[in-house]
Parts: sequence; C-alpha cells; structure tokens
Amino acid sequence: MIRPGHRSPRAIKKLLDWMTRCEREGNLRALKRAKGVLWYLRGKPPEEIARLLRVGLKSVYRWLARYRERGLRGLYEGTHPGRPSLLRRGECERLGEILEAGPYAYGFRRGVWSCPLVQEVIQREFGVHYHRDHVRKILHRLGFSFEGLGKKVAPRDKESHPRWIRKKRHGVKRRR
Repeated sequence: MIRPGHRSPRAIKKLLDWMTRCEREGNLRALKRAKGVLWYLRGKPPEEIARLLRVGLKSVYRWLARYRERGLRGLYEGTHPGRPSLLRRGECERLGEILEAGPYAYGFRRGVWSCPLVQEVIQREFGVHYHRDHVRKILHRLGFSFEGLGKKVAPRDKESHPRWIRKKRHGVKRRR
C-alpha cells in the first residue's frame, strides 16, 4: 500500500518532525492523521489504528492513500465547502438591491431591516426558506454588517436604531 521510500527512517523522521510542528500549531486533526500513518508504518493494522484513534476504517485508508500519493502534503486538511447555497448568484444580487432600497421601499412599515424581515423577503421573492439565524450569514456574505449600539434604544428613535448596512470597501472589487 505505501511505497518502500515512505517507510525509510528518513521519511519517518520527517513525519515525526511534522507531527511536532502540528502539535505546536494546535493542528490536532493533522496530528491525528500523521499519528495514524506513523502507526501504520511501524506495523499496526488499519483496523487497530481506526479503533485507537476512534475514526472510521475508511478514514484511515484515505489518510494512507493521500500520504502515498502526496507525502506530508496529503495529510493537510482540505477545504470544507459546505452545502451549496439555495440562492443563485443573480438572486443574491437582487436581494442586495432590495436591501439597499430599504424596508419601506419593499412595502414594510418598519424603517430598519431585521433578520426575520429579510427571511420573509427571501421567502416571498425566491421561494426559498432559510432559518432566520442563517439569514445573518447571508447578509454578511452580501457585504452587509449589523450596526448595533450595545444599549437599548427607544423604539421611536429611528436614527440611532441598530440596522443592517452595506460595508464600503474602497479599492476592493467583489468577486464574480
């Protein structure tokens, strides 16, 4: 499974040095993967490694394959893209335009956006339901930030009421 060059004392020394660096940096996931590979190189079977590290057997085989193909670089953690957005790019741009126009322009009686209001707009306009706590993440991704005061304000004081505003980014273009 792993080439003889990867089992050499020099390769094991590199792996041990890399494990020390991972431990210093606090990269515990990479440390766990390296530990599994090291145990394999020292003769432990994958089933026992999976049991000792409390991971699936498939994970151990994946670590070994990556180490065989790419060496230490294969043990670094990849990206976790997450679930794809339910809103398409054009819909996100349209949502940004609606939010910039304000809640009055959309037909609400309130002067400031809140997550439940934005959630309602997304449901009406695009037929997509997001939990209101997730709406905050969408707003940040669109370049909006929450302007809060840190103290309670009178409900009629609209000028000092917390609100979502779009950040100004000078010299930085939004990615397409």
